[in-house]
Amino acid sequence: MIIRVEPNAPNTKKFLKYVVEKVLEHEPLKRGKIVKVLLQEHVTPLPEFNENLFEGDYDTNPGEKIDFQEDNAHAKTMGLIVYLNEQLPPHSGPRHGKLLKENPLTFELKLVVSDPKGFYKFADDLGVTADKEIGEGSVKERNGKVTVTIKLFFNEDGKLWREGKEKHFYLMEKGRDRYKIMEYFIVNKFNDYYPTKAIAHDLGKNNLPNFSRQIGNINRIAKNKIRLKDNILEGKRGRGYKISATYKITMKS
Repeated sequence: MIIRVEPNAPNTKKFLKYVVEKVLEHEPLKRGKIVKVLLQEHVTPLPEFNENLFEGDYDTNPGEKIDFQEDNAHAKTMGLIVYLNEQLPPHSGPRHGKLLKENPLTFELKLVVSDPKGFYKFADDLGVTADKEIGEGSVKERNGKVTVTIKLFFNEDGKLWREGKEKHFYLMEKGRDRYKIMEYFIVNKFNDYYPTKAIAHDLGKNNLPNFSRQIGNINRIAKNKIRLKDNILEGKRGRGYKISATYKITMKS
């Protein structure tokens, strides 16, 4: 089976813009600059892979090819490298690509910017600037550990949703406890855990067990309705609560 990137697919075009945006985040670009881009399935855009059962390995039974599709992650890594080297300005494609995880698919690409002016022109032709945000989230690596940031939005009507997944949302009734709790955390932007008593006091809630249950309900319902794996509001005994580092929540008007 041969795996190629489908260049004209909408997902692929979105993926290319995402990669260019990530390179622009490392401005100013200089000749020879190495930029690392991390990609993860369901978090950052990935291209449309064309997996054709009838190309290559003609003697292999199609059923056997399907059985071994899980082994194609490395082939997809090569597909990414080939596609980007074909699309990006000359000598600006990835010189190195590595498969970090198979489930979910997580890739590390290292690109070398050989022609900064050419890259800026290419980005401009794509309509990409350093200020644009493309995709559902981002992937970063710190101390060898891959971390995921998922972008969520909350509006004044109480709707909480994930970018790119607008069909899955959690609607909190405006003015009610859960709405006020979510709004409080988003507006205050605590970088660390904030004491439970202080939060409850600010919101006029004296019943701490009930207050903690409300936070638990927010986490449970959000994970179910928005298809999330981790709690949005992360708690630690003796320290309080904060928005989980997994999420970046933005208020929308």
